[in-house]
Amino acid sequence: SKKAVYPATIVGIPPQEDVWLARATETIFLSPVRLTIQPEVIDFHMPETGVAHNLVIVKIKKNYPGQGMKVINSLLGAGQMMLTKYIVVVSGSPDIRNYRELVIEILNNTEFKYDVFFTQGPLDVLDHSSDNFSFGGKAGIDATMKLPEEIAGREKMSVPDRSADIQTVASLLKVQFIKVLNISLLKGGIRIAVLGVNPSEDRAYPGKVIELLKHEGLAGIFRLVIIVDHTVNTDDLYTVAWQTLGNTDPRRDHYVISPYTILLDATIKFYQPGGFSRRWPNIVCSDTDTIDKVDTIWDTLGFDRFIPSPSLKHMI
Repeated sequence: SKKAVYPATIVGIPPQEDVWLARATETIFLSPVRLTIQPEVIDFHMPETGVAHNLVIVKIKKNYPGQGMKVINSLLGAGQMMLTKYIVVVSGSPDIRNYRELVIEILNNTEFKYDVFFTQGPLDVLDHSSDNFSFGGKAGIDATMKLPEEIAGREKMSVPDRSADIQTVASLLKVQFIKVLNISLLKGGIRIAVLGVNPSEDRAYPGKVIELLKHEGLAGIFRLVIIVDHTVNTDDLYTVAWQTLGNTDPRRDHYVISPYTILLDATIKFYQPGGFSRRWPNIVCSDTDTIDKVDTIWDTLGFDRFIPSPSLKHMI
């Protein structure tokens, strides 16, 4: 047929069409999940940067110890949720679409030694970071408010009771193998750092970062440290989140430095010792002609605001 309709979606650098389908999914499937699988689920959210299958945030009404882990285990086997790479469960009153509020809630309620577990299972066929096609690591993070039974017998987490001097921290992280650095979140009390390295120059960077974070002046300053490639704009936290969720296999690329601090290696794994078992793809960008054509007809498409092509900031 000359007028055949080929149903498809465009995926790639977010936000693309799959983002809007994910938003619809959050609403459409919430009630069936509550009725048939998890009645304690209040809401769930798939952030844009996770492109649906890489990250799911779940909010529950918590009534008993272990309920957060129970929800994670159940959802990892529920329909298309089986493809999810990271599942985070929270309780209480946080707005799971307010990312600043959400991150604070997660960091306040998570001891990485006890509240994060790693498993493996089926992944989306588009996932490029696992060692094997459509199969790899997953992480469940129980960031619910803990009940007495859940913390009994735990080693008490030693949280540094001191303010972090930004200039001092920056100077300690100013070493040759760290090419770019973003510790701006620390100014607002969110203990997250993003480091940019060049894996092609130094493949021993994970161990070097770990040793650096154990330095007396840095130990316990950060809850989460993310390593990205030096070509990533570390000031663009949207892109950092997308790269982290897409470029990591949770089982392979995490390093628990202490109950207080976890490190994620979100670099291209092509340069890791021994290479990588599969072809690591380049970021696929729209060509300029396509971008110009879409921009020309944008006002006729019915959107409430103009969104520049996500490809623009990734073009070389």
